[in-house]
Amino acid sequence: MPDDTPVLIQNVKNPKRKYIWGLIITLILLIAGAISVRYLFSNELKYSSDFYSSGLRQYEDKNYNAALKSFECVIPLDIIRFALAHGKIEECSKLYLEKEFELAKNAAANQLPSKAITHIDNVLAIDPKNETAIKLKTQYQADVILIAEADAQAKVEAKIKAEAESQANAKNIAETTVPLQVETSKENTQAGEEYAAKIRISISQMSKQTDILAQLLRNYQPTQEWKKQAADVMALAIVIAQQTSTITPPAGYENIKSLYLEGTADLFRAFDDISTGIGHLNSGDSQNYFSRAGIELTRTGNEFNTTLTELNKLNSP
Repeated sequence: MPDDTPVLIQNVKNPKRKYIWGLIITLILLIAGAISVRYLFSNELKYSSDFYSSGLRQYEDKNYNAALKSFECVIPLDIIRFALAHGKIEECSKLYLEKEFELAKNAAANQLPSKAITHIDNVLAIDPKNETAIKLKTQYQADVILIAEADAQAKVEAKIKAEAESQANAKNIAETTVPLQVETSKENTQAGEEYAAKIRISISQMSKQTDILAQLLRNYQPTQEWKKQAADVMALAIVIAQQTSTITPPAGYENIKSLYLEGTADLFRAFDDISTGIGHLNSGDSQNYFSRAGIELTRTGNEFNTTLTELNKLNSP
């Protein structure tokens, strides 16, 4: 049977000396192992200490999110600092959430709901079930839509006003060079032309939106980006229609408004079908709603063309 003892010990004849040599070699191996383990642990402890120190500096600078990440890197082997870091983690989490809530509310107060949502998302990244954060995010998302609609309406109003002024200026120039042959009073004629200009502008703008919407329906994609584009187009068209629908037509133009309202009614029915189709994506019925919306958009275009034809008849000499 082979002897497994080291060669150095096999050459020792005295059993007592052989035993002593065995103990010495074992002790050397144990010391070497202990040194290696201590070296490894010392490096780990050093990194742990560095993370803890960084966390304290970040905490003092009120950079609570960074401090939180640093304290989380302290290892259990670093017993004292690990216990201290655990307490700091809870404190930093609380302070970080309070700070983000405060920044979100300040942004919302300054009419910056998108920025407020960013801070609320930071809260939800730490505490996904935070009820306050969930409610605020819903509120701020609604604020984003309201502000977007208000901006769109302001732009539409400005454009309508500018184009109406341009039409009026062109009319004034024409009046100085070409005598108008009209049967009604000059004041009523001017009112009719201004109303006609606003109707034409509105139809032109909504026709652009319906063309974009029809293109989106032809290239439907079940993505959030597609839904947002469709929602933006519909919101802008609604603002334009509401803005023009509130204008009282002058005498003789009542039929024009009726035709215009018929076109917008078909348009709103199309919007309803598109919204319903988006809500039925999982059931597979969305394409039926989108197809019906396409037909209603075509009907809207026909109604608007009829409106323009009747306008031309009224404004022709």
